[in-house]
Amino acid sequence: MCESLPDPSLLINTIVLQESKDTSAIENIVTTQDELYKAALYLSQQKLLKQPVLYLSSYVVKYKTEYYQLLKGVTENGNWNDWVMFMLTAVTETAQLTTRTIRAMLILREEMDAVMKEILGTSFNYDLLKLLFTMPYLKIELLERTQLAHRQTAASWLKKLAAGNILSPQKMGRSTISAYMPEYQ
Repeated sequence: MCESLPDPSLLINTIVLQESKDTSAIENIVTTQDELYKAALYLSQQKLLKQPVLYLSSYVVKYKTEYYQLLKGVTENGNWNDWVMFMLTAVTETAQLTTRTIRAMLILREEMDAVMKEILGTSFNYDLLKLLFTMPYLKIELLERTQLAHRQTAASWLKKLAAGNILSPQKMGRSTISAYMPEYQ
């Protein structure tokens, strides 16, 4: 399902950021990012996992007390069964949440496709839509650098999308960035 996103790395990159935040919040409970990366890489190489898209630390943080109790049970009594069941539940619930997130992103992409076609008319460019789902903001220089548009066309697109409440222009030093701010967020 993740492959159907315009850029699956967007979801994966946010997961890495969330994992980093939550891993530091629960300190040594969860394996380190390096170990998670190695495990995901191994699963990918064995063709058992196409994209590593589960964010398990969130579940562990949410049920931290239970996790600590189960981990203590493993350490003191060798009770792996309850801990494994906890982790299987974590994987199941996280997979369901991730699936809902991906579906919501695909629906939003379809909605944005229609809205952007209406706003931009004949100048609509599907690659612009894909870029919008890859980057948290757009700016004229980025559209030029990716060879999506010349400066004048890029400026026109960003202006129209801001007028349509898709982007929110914000001055950052000498540049103006246009953050993605759909009404439905």
